[in-house]
Amino acid sequence: RWAADRMWEGLIGPSDEAWRAGAAVLATTALTAEDVGERLVLTPEIEALLIQIRSDASAASSATSATARQDLYGSFLSGCASCHRDMMNQRD
Repeated sequence: RWAADRMWEGLIGPSDEAWRAGAAVLATTALTAEDVGERLVLTPEIEALLIQIRSDASAASSATSATARQDLYGSFLSGCASCHRDMMNQRD
């Protein structure tokens, strides 16, 4: 969440420093099964979403235009929402 908040601040600031800090954390943070809880499983679909989120974050690190950053942030949020949805469906 910290990284997403920094990227948001980078968009609305605008702040290159905040944007790059958030993108750098997202690009390098690995999520493990322990991070999501004992009852949840990192399915292939969830792992694919995590790969896409890290890919978007890597691309975000070098994005300089507002349009590119907006597109990447939207893609990143879409990936997050899909992943959270899939994890919540495991609880049902």
